Amino acid sequence: MSDHLQDLTDNLKKYTHASAAYIGKLVSPKKPITDQDDDTAHIDDASEKIIHFSHADEEHKFLIDKVLHKESGLTFDVFKDKLDEEGNPVVSEDLEHVLIKEVVREPRIHFFKVPRLGSYLAIRLEYNSCLFVEAYNDGIKDALNCKDRLKEQEEMKKEHEEKEKDRREECEANDTEFVKDEGNWPEIKPKPFTTQKVQYVVCLNTLG
Repeated sequence: MSDHLQDLTDNLKKYTHASAAYIGKLVSPKKPITDQDDDTAHIDDASEKIIHFSHADEEHKFLIDKVLHKESGLTFDVFKDKLDEEGNPVVSEDLEHVLIKEVVREPRIHFFKVPRLGSYLAIRLEYNSCLFVEAYNDGIKDALNCKDRLKEQEEMKKEHEEKEKDRREECEANDTEFVKDEGNWPEIKPKPFTTQKVQYVVCLNTLG
């Protein structure tokens, strides 16, 4: 999906006539590393996540690689799930979003440049991804496990058929009715892929 985010950004600006369109990803901040560290040493899972802006329309390329912290602005509000009276997440068909009709009247708005008049819209965009190492490893393990279980089940089926054959012959010899036992063979299939949630925020504004 990330391969299409720039096209999404450009098309949103074009067809909504917004002044700006840009997209950020909710990520863990990065830590300094040394040459001796492994490929995950830069990930700081202990700290609050940040929004790292990765795509923007042509006129707002200066936003790329900008970072927004949770205590800055109100864009993080878009990632808050709505809860019912019992504290359970509310399932809605509407896109989770934050709309500010006039930004200069909202003290929590964060401006990357000089404040201007206009509106601001932030929309949560999220999906489940299996494009990470753990998901691949889990998939391989599960595939091998399924292969072994299928092989074991086939052997059990053969044993069952042999027993049913002997029982049929015995019934024929004793002139009794033979009712075949088909057995109970549960379906063996791979588990769903291991996934992790990927969260973006799509931002539009009419500033200026």
